[in-house]
Amino acid sequence: MRKQKGTGKPPWMSHQLWTRIKHNPGTGERHDFIDWAFWLDLPPRDWPWVEALEQLDRLKDKKPLRRLLESDCELSSKVRQYLADLIERRCVPLPKGRPKTPAYIVSKDDALLMIAGESIRAYIQRGDSEEVALDKVEYETHLAKTALRNSYEGRRTSLRKSKKRL
Repeated sequence: MRKQKGTGKPPWMSHQLWTRIKHNPGTGERHDFIDWAFWLDLPPRDWPWVEALEQLDRLKDKKPLRRLLESDCELSSKVRQYLADLIERRCVPLPKGRPKTPAYIVSKDDALLMIAGESIRAYIQRGDSEEVALDKVEYETHLAKTALRNSYEGRRTSLRKSKKRL
């Protein structure tokens, strides 16, 4: 099937449908970053900035970030940190190998361990021992008990670095 020259759009597809697909890749549904980034504890005024940075990273769409930069909004120190991270990752010549993870993103493994850690804390607050809480969360999440224990005790390096970056 041939695409229209220069646009990447198949000739049979309407412009409206192509725009929806282009701006919502994957399932065609909109899943905003702020809906699932539970690890970010930011004031409401910072969320548009983080979402604009995420759209630039994921969709290569610079318009939301440009609009915010041209507005009269003040930048918080955390947003300044995220912008510096973006510049460092995008503008400095990239080293070979895997690109750095954005400062506002946590890996799926670390996110699961953060949730599991909260579950462990909740079981302990309800009166369970640490060992019983670890067993329960291991059964519920199917994560390795050593990984759960290390993350709960703060001995998982990737999780510590993720929390420090946030």
